[in-house]
Amino acid sequence: MANRKYWVQWSHWSMAQLLKLIMTLLGVFLICNSKVGVKGETFTIGYMTNMQGRTNTQKQGIVISGAISYALDVVNNNASFLNGHKLQMIYNDTEGDTLLGTYVTIQQWREGAIAFFGPEDSCAVEATVAASLNLPMISYVSTFLH
Repeated sequence: MANRKYWVQWSHWSMAQLLKLIMTLLGVFLICNSKVGVKGETFTIGYMTNMQGRTNTQKQGIVISGAISYALDVVNNNASFLNGHKLQMIYNDTEGDTLLGTYVTIQQWREGAIAFFGPEDSCAVEATVAASLNLPMISYVSTFLH
């Protein structure tokens, strides 16, 4: 029952508020683990969603894409959040395909991503890849159940 209470408390927040909180916490984590004394670094966040996939019935990526873009703008435009650092996002459509999602995870890492949001569908393989790189993956929707 404690889990339900926790969910009810969070359900009063808008998606944009939750993403702004997550981005801020992620930014603080990244800054604390970055080079000491370096100012003005730009950290790249990889974002994976399912926009064109056949199994995309919920269309949550459309809503999340707007919210994550808004959250990035808010966090980057408030100097007190990240102490002069910036977050940028690279985006790929996984089409709800695990093989494509795995490829995208590796490709985003090669492009400098140090954390990942998504994918929208099952993330078991992609999360394993991210974990093997010692990088966080925050899935806003995942169909993977343990």
